[in-house]
Amino acid sequence: VDGMLTADAAKSSNYHGSGGAINITAGELAGAGTITASAPSDAVHSSAGGGRVAIALTKENADFAGFTGQILACGQWSRTNSGKRRMGGAGTVYLKTAAQVVGSLVLANNTENAVDIQGMTPVGAACDGSDFQDVTVHEKTRLVLPEGETLSVRGNLTNEGRFECGVGSTVVFAGAG
Repeated sequence: VDGMLTADAAKSSNYHGSGGAINITAGELAGAGTITASAPSDAVHSSAGGGRVAIALTKENADFAGFTGQILACGQWSRTNSGKRRMGGAGTVYLKTAAQVVGSLVLANNTENAVDIQGMTPVGAACDGSDFQDVTVHEKTRLVLPEGETLSVRGNLTNEGRFECGVGSTVVFAGAG
């Protein structure tokens, strides 16, 4: 991918939709392009959540090192009546190689603009699944594990944003997988 592959929502004057979905299954992925399923920015009345990107590599020993571009599913901000900026929840990026039992989850929002209110991205059995190799929560992103849910992480959990657990929820570090 050296160009752009997008499922971004269209921008309107007041209200925006959330990003769409991209699902790629390929032997390997290479290039320096951009893959996005994001919401448009700067709505007047409503922020919008990011979409979903899932990429599964099927070729033995293939990894994501050959792709140096960007993979994004950003939520975007809006202005409230009081002038504050509200961020929509981040979308999800799911990356899996043939060697992995389960893939990795990456959440990242647009960090170009300061926001006052962060949207949330729920994760769990009813949302995007609950078993991942690695989970990465980038800056200005809020991951929420709903009440009673279990999140299983086989590798690393990296949190540069906010990670909130509901009552009775559990995070299990399951070891290498």
